[in-house]
Amino acid sequence: MHRVAVLVYNLNGREFLEHCFATLGKSTFLDHQDVLVDDGSSDGSAAFVRNRFPFVDVIEAGGVGRAAAYERAIRERTEEIVAFLPSRSWVTAGWLEPLLSALAKGPSVGMAGALILGPNGQPVHAGGKIAVTGRARDHRVAAPAGAAVVIETEFASLSGLCARRQQIVDLGGLDPSYGSELEDVDLAWRARSLGLRVLHVRSSIVHVHTAETPDSPERESMIRRNGLANLIQNASILDALGGIAVSVARDSARIAWLAVTRQGDLARGVLRGNLNALHDIPALLARRSARARLVVARPRTAPVLASVKDELGSQLSQGFPRLPARRPKEIRLKPVKLGIVGCGTTTRIMYGPILRFLRNGVFVAACDPDEGQAKWAAEQYGAKQTFTDVDAFFRDADIDAVIVGSPVWAHCDTVVQASERGKHVLCEKPMARTPQECARMIEACDRRDVVLMVAFMKRFNKCFRRVTELINDGTLGDVFQVRALWSFFTPERAWRDALRTWGGVYQDHGSHTVDLCRWWLGDIETVSGEVDIIDSHQREVEDRVVATYRHRSGAVSIHQMTRVYHKPVIEAYEILGTKAALDVEFGPGWSFLSPEPFRMTLHRGGRTAEDITPYNLPCLDDEIRRHGQYLKELEHFCECVQTGARPLTSGADGRAAIEAVNAVYASSQRRAFVTLPLEEPIDLESLFRDLKERAINRPQRS
Repeated sequence: MHRVAVLVYNLNGREFLEHCFATLGKSTFLDHQDVLVDDGSSDGSAAFVRNRFPFVDVIEAGGVGRAAAYERAIRERTEEIVAFLPSRSWVTAGWLEPLLSALAKGPSVGMAGALILGPNGQPVHAGGKIAVTGRARDHRVAAPAGAAVVIETEFASLSGLCARRQQIVDLGGLDPSYGSELEDVDLAWRARSLGLRVLHVRSSIVHVHTAETPDSPERESMIRRNGLANLIQNASILDALGGIAVSVARDSARIAWLAVTRQGDLARGVLRGNLNALHDIPALLARRSARARLVVARPRTAPVLASVKDELGSQLSQGFPRLPARRPKEIRLKPVKLGIVGCGTTTRIMYGPILRFLRNGVFVAACDPDEGQAKWAAEQYGAKQTFTDVDAFFRDADIDAVIVGSPVWAHCDTVVQASERGKHVLCEKPMARTPQECARMIEACDRRDVVLMVAFMKRFNKCFRRVTELINDGTLGDVFQVRALWSFFTPERAWRDALRTWGGVYQDHGSHTVDLCRWWLGDIETVSGEVDIIDSHQREVEDRVVATYRHRSGAVSIHQMTRVYHKPVIEAYEILGTKAALDVEFGPGWSFLSPEPFRMTLHRGGRTAEDITPYNLPCLDDEIRRHGQYLKELEHFCECVQTGARPLTSGADGRAAIEAVNAVYASSQRRAFVTLPLEEPIDLESLFRDLKERAINRPQRS
């Protein structure tokens, strides 16, 4: 479990989410979990985050208002610390550490707030005072040179606030009746009344894209009602009476001014807020009485809220809408019981080494026709059950989901069998041999309502995610071409060289490069390619390919691979845009065997070359926890099993990659362009027999 939960509140702010979570992903404090708290957005925000940022947890609060949505998240999370951000914000890399350091000054520190800068870089919140009307008065002046980095303040904005989660719960939480205004003032007032300090931390910086919230009748109403609620619940009797008088006088003047300027809707909002406060007085006084008893029971100088009676919490819900029922915690935290079919490379190199870091799944069963392989995997990584027969595995293994790492010719039958047993599936790439086999797998999983995810782990690699960011944020301009080169030398025959695979080097590695280019450039429209068998003594399927795709965006991708490469292994991608070019390269060596990042170089104007490689953290364990591609892929799969979310790399993505690979085979055979989708199945066995015969009969140099 992470130490900090960063709760990002969102209501129809999809346009800001990309930047927000991208900057959170670069935080130098690693032990945090980002959480989208979506308040019933209608712009597809939740689905966007699930697909674009699979490592972000999503809580869909359902249109209950910011205070209630945050309160639900606070009650559901289990992290020690919670930090709050709006979706319209972005953060500097080191924003969290100063806030945590401020909290660590002692248990008397209740909360710490960041410096909030507006779009022009000027402060919009640098701590604040509570006005006589019970409303917020933000400090908006930059600190003078030499000023203290941490100062005490009356309240800190919820945007950029950091606090101990249990302490907020003990205070009674955020009041859901406050909607989306002044709930931070109410929380800070309660904390200070019980002897807790509120700190403003100038070295923690949060930027917001929009500094002001537009006036609306609803906002006018909430501000007036909640300001009066703050006075009634928290102020002394004399201060409350004086503040109410000032508030009513000012609101009367504002109503008159709005009426004169023909802003009747806003005037009615101001009036409605005052009337709502009047209506809520009995509940507000009951809550004031409960809070007063808590203050009397505990001296103002008490350093810790070790426990607070449930009385305040119960008062919070009297007379106001209740929070929606939340999912039982034991269901949310239940780890997914995983089995693996195929205990060779899939287990030894890819998934086995990261299982000790997996937070939401557990390895319980291993299956391999080689009993020694299955037992080794079980002993090495802690599985309780081993099998050599797939039928027995699916019948008797105590699993929720299965990782399919068998040879490609077995994928279709294994996935269908898993779905019939109600098991969720993470299928290694290539998904299958043909689009028809892929379609059968998809249909079987859809019929039994189980998750089908294809293991395109490169989409979870921090370097390729960085490429996606540079494309999406316009750094490269309009990308018009991607070239992928992935070649190596393998003189020995392996199972992947057998005819029954119906595909060689391009089916194997091209599945990855095609998926990346579809991710970056969009779906494929037309295909051309050439495939050959160069080493006809060892292979029955292609070991050399050059393929070209035109994508729906108009961009072109070029893929070049061979297994007859008398140079060190290389995997390289060249991404060309109208503003810049990007080289992404790994080698010599295999990227899937190494935790090291791809080398990334950004070129501009033919004159500058900038190293933008996302180098690893000093501690390898920290690097794997934060960025390990197989760990993040498996965590995402387990999250999809737990929540029913659609995987980032679905069966449809796996099928699209295989269709594009098959189209290259068809193009080479026909010596013609091929348009997608493919209209007819391709007889791949005959295609490769013909290719083998041509290779054998190829004229040899004397």
